[in-house]
Amino acid sequence: MFYFGYQWRPGGAFDTFACSYDLKHWTKWDGEPLIKPSADFDRTHAHKPWVLKHDGVVYHYYCAVGSKGRGIALATSVP
Repeated sequence: MFYFGYQWRPGGAFDTFACSYDLKHWTKWDGEPLIKPSADFDRTHAHKPWVLKHDGVVYHYYCAVGSKGRGIALATSVP
């Protein structure tokens, strides 16, 4: 399950995740956020994830809030 956190770590809102085998008991990821504020366009918040994998590429869309307002940002990852 992908979700965002706010005000329980330093900085703005950020994306993270938790895993479950039975949808009742969850293990939260406690490593670095998947996406966190890092550039002018998402300096305030990087949150509200939508993630998919297509042809081996992971596409992580998120709401970016920064110096020019709010918009949709994209981070990609390949093996």
